[in-house]
Amino acid sequence: MITYKQFSLILQEDFAKSKKEHSDLSPSIISHYAENADPTKGKNHLSWILKMHKLGKITLSDSSKVKELLEKYEKHKSKLSKEDKDFNKHQSLQNLEDAINQKHGIPIFSKNGIEVTHLNTAQSAKYHCNDKPWCVKHEGNFNSYNEKGKLYLVHARDENGNIKKYLFHHEGLSGTPEYNDSKNEPIENIDNFIERNPELREVKEWQGKHPRFTSDENFNKNFKELLHNNPKDTLNDSRITAEHLNNLISNSNEDPAHRVFALNSKNLKKLPSDLIKSHLNNILDNPKESDNLKAAVIKNSNFKKLPSDLIKSHLNNILGNKYDSDFLKGKVLNLHKSYVNGDHIDNILNNPESLNKETILNDPELFNKMSVINRKKHIRPNDREDSR
Repeated sequence: MITYKQFSLILQEDFAKSKKEHSDLSPSIISHYAENADPTKGKNHLSWILKMHKLGKITLSDSSKVKELLEKYEKHKSKLSKEDKDFNKHQSLQNLEDAINQKHGIPIFSKNGIEVTHLNTAQSAKYHCNDKPWCVKHEGNFNSYNEKGKLYLVHARDENGNIKKYLFHHEGLSGTPEYNDSKNEPIENIDNFIERNPELREVKEWQGKHPRFTSDENFNKNFKELLHNNPKDTLNDSRITAEHLNNLISNSNEDPAHRVFALNSKNLKKLPSDLIKSHLNNILDNPKESDNLKAAVIKNSNFKKLPSDLIKSHLNNILGNKYDSDFLKGKVLNLHKSYVNGDHIDNILNNPESLNKETILNDPELFNKMSVINRKKHIRPNDREDSR
């Protein structure tokens, strides 16, 4: 508690006025708020604090929270409008906090000098970004980014250990995350940046946004969200397990795009070789699987490790099946020419709707496999030029 001498000084001016105005409150309550809730020397906000107490908006246990908010107000009040400085307008702590945040953003994290502020309004973006070459200081650009996702001002360590400003947008204007330094250049090595600033993996509202900014504790908990937001980086993250990949690749109800990323992941080697080959075989045997997924299978280096007769059987099925797409047939023609025979070539060339004719005519290896009859019917583009 404050000393009697300190208490006597506080009673001067605003305190005396507050005591008279709130004479129905006990001196101990007034003293508590004066000491623990009002950060100003003259106790300029004590009357408003006591008013909030009497309205049931705060209790003595809220004193530290009130003090923190009023310290923020004192720090930024010069930038607030005359209306927002009028305490009679603010009928709750939240109302005052909203007025401050409208201009300065919402602090969401602070630890060891690392700070993250959500730039929730064009005003807050202009306030924090005005001295930087970030385009979001202009309202139109801010709105474009804000429609895609939240913008964050980050105070973090640079390569020399100095705290600098960074601008983060997890969604990115074009769908790719944007993490820029104070020169508006992409952070050169984001993984090294995280190593220098491991606290950023603790930001609560970033969990599940991107694997780099998700703690080990929350990686599995937020796996589905991570997979939805950033499948490629998530599936290449070192915390991906064989179980993650096995469950994803084997489940035909999963998003085919995610299964493609799983097949292309550097973590695929965590699965036993026989299990990988089994997955590839099952995907190609299932007529309901997507062409993109099947294309990823025949492109995968493990596909060539299947028995030769099994590879031949799968490729024969693709090239000979009129229901398989030109896209998938084209992948076989480009990736596995040694398995393509004259019958495959003739079937494609004799199909008036095929989109792969030019591929065959422009590739000497494939062209030479066609029948004599088709060679006479089809002239390669280069031969047309030579005959002129």
